[in-house]
Amino acid sequence: MTTNDPSSHFVDIRQATKCFTAPEGGMITALDGVSLNVGANEFVTLLGPSGCGKTTLLRAISGFEELDVGEIFIDGQPMADNPPHRRPVNTVFQNYALFPHLSVGDNVGYSLDVAHVAKKERNARVVNTLDLVGLSGLERRKPSQLSGGQQQRVALARAVINQPKLLLLDEPLSALDRKLRQAMQLELKTLQNELGISFVFVTHDQEEALTMSDRIVVMNGGRIQQIGTPTEIYDRPDNTFVANIVGESKLFEAAVVEIANGLARVKTDTGMYLTVESDRVRHGDKVTVLIRPEHLQIQSGGPTERPSISGTLQQSVFVGTDFQLIANLPDGGVLKAVIRDSARDAVVGLASGMELSFQYLPSSMHVILSKSPV
Repeated sequence: MTTNDPSSHFVDIRQATKCFTAPEGGMITALDGVSLNVGANEFVTLLGPSGCGKTTLLRAISGFEELDVGEIFIDGQPMADNPPHRRPVNTVFQNYALFPHLSVGDNVGYSLDVAHVAKKERNARVVNTLDLVGLSGLERRKPSQLSGGQQQRVALARAVINQPKLLLLDEPLSALDRKLRQAMQLELKTLQNELGISFVFVTHDQEEALTMSDRIVVMNGGRIQQIGTPTEIYDRPDNTFVANIVGESKLFEAAVVEIANGLARVKTDTGMYLTVESDRVRHGDKVTVLIRPEHLQIQSGGPTERPSISGTLQQSVFVGTDFQLIANLPDGGVLKAVIRDSARDAVVGLASGMELSFQYLPSSMHVILSKSPV
């Protein structure tokens, strides 16, 4: 989904800035001029390490944090004077915050009770919402009688029963085990499509971000480092911070020494030569070259036209779907290659200490023009 048309911006955040006083004195800038939009029915994920500002931004959207500078618009309306309960927003928190003494049905219908919705309508909406999240028939259970995944679904049901226009999710899957977390990632995306509303999701888990998002917003130090689709963020990171936070990669600091026939030859700081596409570079440019482990293949047989990187095999690790080969480079660095299990014939017989050549396509090498992350 794209949101280049301003009229499609359901959430519009302009120059959001928020500072806090640190316990030891001084000021911490949690948000530093953040501008961002979220389209109607779009799933946007805020991704970054602890302390990068993502939760502060989520709380500012919901109204639980007041910005020092900046504006937030939801559905075209300014939110500056709107307290949390007057915003068309609901939030799902990390700890779910369910009422332990109330049944599942009463937890989900609590906001309707507060709003004095007629009992017949209230009960019908509770039943429909529990069906939506796959909890039909569990209305009378207490939260303590549910699994972690079921409790998470109750929290979701309670958040969506009032039909908010925007749902905010603050690391709601972090307490679940890996298998359940992966299942809930797909369920959340399906739920978002069925509801037809916008989701803003906070996580530090790159897998969650890549799996669910229409767009990912990578944050660090209170600033946005890059905004893009999952494939844009993964394949073409803007800087080394983004490259390191999304996926595994090997980074080479280098300089462009030759350009010919659409390709550029670069020399790394340690004396290695690599070949990349030349559309983004000029002779003499200082660059960072990124290669992903899955873009490397073991060279077998005689010479080929593809460029390669030589190394000494340190170890081979089988992880079920693929083999991970760890090799030592002549310059002292380490290179990882991922070989799919379907190509295991290329891996059989390899032993530690063997000299290997890893082929790659120049188009698979991503070039980052040298500049410090924002």
